[in-house]
Amino acid sequence: MKRVFLLVFTLSLIALFLVRERDVAEDSGVQVKGEEFQSYRGRYWAPISFHGNVSDRALVDTGAVYSSIKAKILKDIEHRELPPTEISSVVGRYSLEVVKIKEINFSGKRKEDPVFLVSSTSVIGANLLFDNPPVTLGAEGVEWGDRLDEGTCVPFKMDYLGSGAESGISALYIGLKINGNLEYALLDTGGRDYLTGIKDGANPASRVTLIMNSDGRISFATYSNESADLTIGSESRSVRYRSYKSGFNSRAKYVIGAKFLEEFSVHVRSNVGPVCLIKNP
Repeated sequence: MKRVFLLVFTLSLIALFLVRERDVAEDSGVQVKGEEFQSYRGRYWAPISFHGNVSDRALVDTGAVYSSIKAKILKDIEHRELPPTEISSVVGRYSLEVVKIKEINFSGKRKEDPVFLVSSTSVIGANLLFDNPPVTLGAEGVEWGDRLDEGTCVPFKMDYLGSGAESGISALYIGLKINGNLEYALLDTGGRDYLTGIKDGANPASRVTLIMNSDGRISFATYSNESADLTIGSESRSVRYRSYKSGFNSRAKYVIGAKFLEEFSVHVRSNVGPVCLIKNP
């Protein structure tokens, strides 16, 4: 009984630490200036404003289909409520409120009537990041428009918000070779790691950890440490990564996270591609 109590107490302290880490990131640790991204604990944050007078900082998360607005600032913003939606993520399935905002300004671009989920953290998701390309996403921020140097174009796949490309990009998958096999990894800058594996079905791991999504929800996850020969464009190297057991219907077998932007900027020319990688100096 004593051991059970100590285990529960320890896990509670870990959970409180993780929540506190998120709060520090939102309230004091991220200093955002101008239109630039700022890195905090391996992820990128950017300034946003609503109607020009309500400002916040948002997690840059290409793995989120829709952007999110912090619940505590919603009361100061003109909006219209929409039917709630169910979210499936690494921490399980849950329901979130949905609203339509009159106007948002992000990275020098003004967008009218965007759809937002209501969450504990403001997030800039794929529906804004990939809205109306060409667009380049990198560690320094977002650039809208064509580029003279598009870098090296790579295999890619896209999911869309609706029935076709004209509805907008909801997810971007970058082609890479793992141990010589072509795989399509979801670009998810809401995660920190350069590469992560996702496995369905049987438990691949003997290790357990706590994970937290951008909404602050915490769950246990099992994983194994793996290694692979990785090729992206013309760049090859050996990598070690974690492969997690999926508790939901994952969109990809592999995920590349925010650390990827330290090495490459991602250029999307249009809603049907191509997708090119620009090696950072």
